[in-house]
Order: sequence, then structure tokens, then C-alpha cells
Amino acid sequence: MFSYHVPTLQKHNLRKHHTVNILEPTTTVCNNTLLLPALLLLLSGLRTASADEPVPTYQHRDPVTGETLTCTKCPPGTHMAAHCTASTPTQCAPCRPDYFTALWNYLPRCLYCNNFCNGNQEVETECSPTTNRVCRCQQGFYGLDDFCMPHSQCGPGHGVLTKGTLQTDTVCARCSDGYFSTSFSALDSCIKHQECTNEKIELLGGSADQDTMCGTCEELANGGETFRTFLSGFFTLHKMRVGKMKKFVARSAEERPIQDTTKQRGPLLDQIRVWLSKAPEEELRKLPQMLKDSQLGSMAEKLCFYKWFCLICNSQRSPHGVVLLSLTVLTLSTKTQHVGESQRF
Repeated sequence: MFSYHVPTLQKHNLRKHHTVNILEPTTTVCNNTLLLPALLLLLSGLRTASADEPVPTYQHRDPVTGETLTCTKCPPGTHMAAHCTASTPTQCAPCRPDYFTALWNYLPRCLYCNNFCNGNQEVETECSPTTNRVCRCQQGFYGLDDFCMPHSQCGPGHGVLTKGTLQTDTVCARCSDGYFSTSFSALDSCIKHQECTNEKIELLGGSADQDTMCGTCEELANGGETFRTFLSGFFTLHKMRVGKMKKFVARSAEERPIQDTTKQRGPLLDQIRVWLSKAPEEELRKLPQMLKDSQLGSMAEKLCFYKWFCLICNSQRSPHGVVLLSLTVLTLSTKTQHVGESQRF
């Protein structure tokens, strides 16, 4: 049997000398093998104790004796059930469900988990004995002044430069040359203009909010979907004033005049596109006159200046007309690129 004397360790001695005589054997050690495990266990316990921070305390006046006592606080996840006395330590009790304490405390009761996720929020961390409930914005929203706002959408002619996160909004940028976007989106970037191949020519040049239109002169001369798509692109490229657009919409066969608004070019253009997609060819042949009546004479002149429209309207589809059509379509494709978004009619 062995007996050991463990001296009292002073903090200033530990800092000053950096070495401590932990064990002072009073009996000769005959078996080092038996001593080693006990020594390691004791060293481990001492290291743990020296690394621990002091338990936080608070001052409490004993109502019976009037003595001011230094009591230990209760750890996170618990609350103070009874103050310490001269002979007993502070009594702590665990928090019940839906209550918490995040810090060392001497609260008489735990705090209620009062953070509720609503609106466009979702739970990131549920309520626990040591934490309140933590909320975050749902996907597609970001935090702004304690509210979750939807990520901004980039409109036609603009693409997403940086997608929105839970903390930041979408960053949009205008499409660079050779790229376009036709949609409202918080995710899509600008798309590269298509290149015309397989004997198709560029009927309409691409812009920031419209793709290049490819086709053949025969497809255009025969009317149909290609013809209607071409007209839709033609109206998109020419930035008409809102008042004149309203007059044109009012003169179309299927649309009624809309309310008096001053800055609704988009909805007006949508109505024109719908009419172009549904109107019979007899109505489409009246486009030059309809444009003139709507004080859009410049656009009417362009349609007749590019001989292809007059050829279709007058049913002049001779072989010579097709050749002329090819030349004028190429002219239109080139000139519409110079119209630009700054020209208004």
C-alpha cells in the first residue's frame, strides 16, 4: 500500500515557477507499473481544473442574517431556484419546454421563447433550453430592416449579375452587346443572340430585349407565323410614344381603348403583340394606314420603304419580286439596328 501527500497549489506559484511538486511519497515505491496509471489520472484532473474558468458569481444579502453573500450563478439552460446561504450553495433548476436561458444567470425563472417565424420566414434554429428560436428568410427572400423582402427581378433587357442571398438583394445589369433578355427573372442571366445558319438570313437584328430573328425571304413573303413574328419584332424595336400607342391600340379591330395612363408602354405593347398574333392578314395589310392615322407616319413609311411589305400587301410575288424582297429584307435588317432605342415616334 502507498500513501501520498498532495500539497495545496497556489496560483501565484504556478505562474512564477512553472513547476510544481505534485506528489511527495511517504513510502518507498516498489512497483512503478502500479503507480503510473494513478499518476496520469491525477495529472489529467489537475490540468482540467486549472483550465476551467471561474464560475460567475453575484452578491446576495441574506434576509435572515443581513450578511452579504457571494453566490454562484446558474449555468445556461437553468435558472436560480434558491439563493445561496451561509451553508448551502445556489440551487438551480432546468428550464421547462419553450423556455431558455442563454447566459449564466440568477433569474427566478427562464425566459420564454418568444421569437416566432411568420410571413416569409422559416425556422433556422428551434427553441432549446439554451437558445431562443432563430428565424431566417425563406428561399427567394432577403432580410431588410427585420422584414423578408422578395428578391428583385431583372426586367427585359437586363440579366442577373449576382443572385440574391438571404442577406442581399439581386443585382441586375443591362445586357451587353450580343446578348438579350425578354423576361422578368431573379435568376436568369442574359442570353447570347442566335446566329443565323442553314441559308437563313437575319430578318431583324437582336437588341438588349430581343433575340435576332432568322428566316428566309420565302417564309416572310408567304405570311404566316414568320410574318407575324417579324411585325411583332418591328414594333418592339421602334420606341413609340405612349399616346400614339394608345391611338393605335384603339384603332385595332379586337382591342378597346384602355384607361388614360402615361407610363404603361409595356402593357400597350403586349396588346399590340396579341393583336398581331390574332388579326387576319386582311387587317395586317392595313397596317400602314393604321400607323398614319395614329400619327406614326415614320413607321408607316418604313414599312412601305422596305418593299417586302408592299409586295405582300399587293400580292406581287413574281420571281423578280422575291429577288427584290431578298434585297429589301437585308436592308431592313441593317437599318433597324441603327434605329436604336433612343428614336421615338
